[in-house]
Amino acid sequence: PAYGNDAPVPVATLQHMIVSVSKVMPPLSQRDNVRVSVMLPLVAAILGNSLMQQSARDDEMGASIFDQLEAMAVSVADYSLCYDWDPRARSSASSCLFLILLHYQRDKAKCIDHVISEDCISAVGQCIKGNCEEGTQRSLESLRSSLDLCAVVGSAAACRGGVSSPTADAVTRFLVELACKGETQAPFAEIPTTLVKDSTCIEPSAQHDLQLMAASSFGLMISVQNGGAFWRQRMVHNALPSILAMNASNKAAEAGPLSAMSGPPIGALVVACHVVCCTPLVVIGEQRTKELINMIARGFVEF
Repeated sequence: PAYGNDAPVPVATLQHMIVSVSKVMPPLSQRDNVRVSVMLPLVAAILGNSLMQQSARDDEMGASIFDQLEAMAVSVADYSLCYDWDPRARSSASSCLFLILLHYQRDKAKCIDHVISEDCISAVGQCIKGNCEEGTQRSLESLRSSLDLCAVVGSAAACRGGVSSPTADAVTRFLVELACKGETQAPFAEIPTTLVKDSTCIEPSAQHDLQLMAASSFGLMISVQNGGAFWRQRMVHNALPSILAMNASNKAAEAGPLSAMSGPPIGALVVACHVVCCTPLVVIGEQRTKELINMIARGFVEF
């Protein structure tokens, strides 16, 4: 409550908290981890304070704090990806990361979300490889965390707009293609790396989980309530081609009964539902809305 949305919080308090967290990141002992677990929710509350955000927009905080926050963004991203830490503290770290990327990047002509999203997508690839080699629940949960953090970074980039928009576009396509097809190219790399469905590597049940987790992460990304008026429209524009590519042809859909047609893959079905639920239909367009509804109806018949 002391750091509530309308409560005045001294900038010095934020700076003190940043320094305190930075000293124990990454935590090297259980004691350090307890301190991080206590401080991260407080930092998230301060960063979410509307008056603090206004100070950042008015450039009243000082360059040193912005630099410290950008360095902290990398630390909390790494912390969020580590399965060994407390889930509640990792959730607070994700909140800190989202707020830093959205409100506390001083230079409007550059962005750090590109670098962090590249690290997150690299972690997804490592988790898929780990699942191939281990196939454990731990590897699946690490994969889920990596995908969710991709969504956090992507949604912050989308809401910020400007130079961050290409990062949001890349993360959107990455998650949607992974959900719909079970395979995608990792963006940002000089030589594109393809994360491919391989039946000799990933069990069918794990492939099913992978697509559902990517679809869920996309839902997390598109449902964020923040930012300007058009970022969601841009996200849908990037997502729809991959979604509708999984749909049967319109002629076949109109010709036969629903029960006679195969439905879309489960990941594509979930992504389509997220788009319809989170986006004004006028943004999608009448024809595409009809295609999505047809796709969703056939999916419900099959599943």
